[in-house]
Amino acid sequence: MGAASTLANIGLNAAMSRSRAKSQSAAIATDRDLRVAEVQASDAADRKLREQRLKELLARQRALAASAGAAGAGGSPAAVRRGLQGKASFDDAIAAQQREMAIHGIRTRAASQKRRNLLESDNRLIQQGVSGMLGAGRSLLDL
Repeated sequence: MGAASTLANIGLNAAMSRSRAKSQSAAIATDRDLRVAEVQASDAADRKLREQRLKELLARQRALAASAGAAGAGGSPAAVRRGLQGKASFDDAIAAQQREMAIHGIRTRAASQKRRNLLESDNRLIQQGVSGMLGAGRSLLDL
């Protein structure tokens, strides 16, 4: 009867351990998703701000060109506008790369944390199983 009881306890401990691991995994995934959403929201707000600044700079540039009498002539005012738009595109590309790196880091840390929790859970389960099988004062050779 003692061996059956020990096996039942090991099975119960295994089920509870897996349940805890699943809850921890779900919590990690939720935290990961929230962090990713924060990064994306922040990036979207920054992108809108950059777009607004570009519109203001282009409007100011058009006004300067018009006041100088060179509004429709192309040339230097057009080159300045192209330069501003090129810089804005470059800034957007850098921001997108930074966003993707941040998201990748969040996902990598979450995956690592899930693996670590699973390993710790498995180690606890193994230790409980071995100690349950051995009982007090027994060794593996007694089995």
